[in-house]
Amino acid sequence: MATQIVGLTATQVAPIKADAATVHVAFQVAGDAPDTIQIYAHDLAGGDVGGLADLRQTVAFVAGTANYEVNLALRAGTAFTVSVCPRMNTDKVDGTIDGQPWSNYCVVASLFTRTPTSPAGQAWPPPVITGVDPEPATLAGDATITVSWQSAVPYDKFLIWWTESGIANAQGEVESQGTSGSWSAGPTRPGLRYTFAVMGGVSAFWDYKYSTWGPTVPAVGVANLHRLREFLVHSGRPAGAQSVRSLLPRGGSLRALMRI
Repeated sequence: MATQIVGLTATQVAPIKADAATVHVAFQVAGDAPDTIQIYAHDLAGGDVGGLADLRQTVAFVAGTANYEVNLALRAGTAFTVSVCPRMNTDKVDGTIDGQPWSNYCVVASLFTRTPTSPAGQAWPPPVITGVDPEPATLAGDATITVSWQSAVPYDKFLIWWTESGIANAQGEVESQGTSGSWSAGPTRPGLRYTFAVMGGVSAFWDYKYSTWGPTVPAVGVANLHRLREFLVHSGRPAGAQSVRSLLPRGGSLRALMRI
């Protein structure tokens, strides 16, 4: 049986401090024996938009030992994903296990590290924006900025607060259960500054219980494309002259089509 990490837990332990958190990570190793187990921690509010992020500890596998425990020193007051990954060694850490990328065997747990001023129990830690993707206009629509987020606990609904040049716009709303999501703001304008934050809601009979707003993330609107070929390619269309004529509305201009 292939190597498996099972029973992963990641729990903050006392003392609860303002600037640092101790997180107890426990897991079991089943199946084929790895040579080492690596533990990664991804600070979702720390600027990274994906991946395993920082390698925090490497644990040697001990034959006959199934249960493992480690403590990680993490930043307090933010959301983390903790990934535990079995690895095979030769003279160096191998890139595959049984012919598959080693990252396929990682198991992930999420948590929100509390501070002394966090609400009791921190039942509803706020979602954290993990990606910001400004896009120019295409044939399908105006320029947009798409934000994506993750949360340490599942929500039934997400609200998105956003501003343009400091002025608040109508909140976005995504009714989707889970710990992640995305939403697009638009139309956006080139060079203007935008800010975004996300709040999670849990259904409670006829109402919702909400987290606080997550960290605010800035963005800048990008310029629309001025070269026809780039515009068509970005829109997923061929760049032939015949296709351009067929896309123009009667009496419409190319500049209007490209929104420039």
